[in-house]
Amino acid sequence: MQELPEELPGWWNKIYLFDKNIIPTRYIFFIDLDVVILRNIDEEFEYIKRADVIYAQDTMDLMSSSLLIVDRYSKLASDVLENFNLNTCLQTCVGDQDYFSRFINEKNPKVLGLPCKFHYSYKYLLDYDNWRAKSNNSNFFEVSINDIYMLNFHGFPKPHDIAANPEN
Repeated sequence: MQELPEELPGWWNKIYLFDKNIIPTRYIFFIDLDVVILRNIDEEFEYIKRADVIYAQDTMDLMSSSLLIVDRYSKLASDVLENFNLNTCLQTCVGDQDYFSRFINEKNPKVLGLPCKFHYSYKYLLDYDNWRAKSNNSNFFEVSINDIYMLNFHGFPKPHDIAANPEN
């Protein structure tokens, strides 16, 4: 395992997912630790080679970095890495998703947002009407728990909170 060139604060370390020198493989499939896999996700691997970056749809925005499939040999991956400046991002970006979204929107690369059933927000599942009113993503819609592949526990509660308190 290769050491990271520089330790970055928190989620900003995701920038290294785009670096083919860290782990020299072409494709990397990344899932955040607060994502629970509910069903077989083999179908997601069928999307590899269709885009430079594949991302999960997000409730509030268009892109979530909780699930990324990155072609690290693509021009997009090298551009994302080479244009990254932590100080600029800390001043102008809300977080890594904001940086990735802005960059992807500006460069118009070959990207693919997975249908929302693949990566669904726990909060959205519980309170669809409230979240729908706040959502900026018209592609995100209500899905039955039986059709969801992965459930994202961004924010609170986390999966271990649910397991410890099943009544919640």
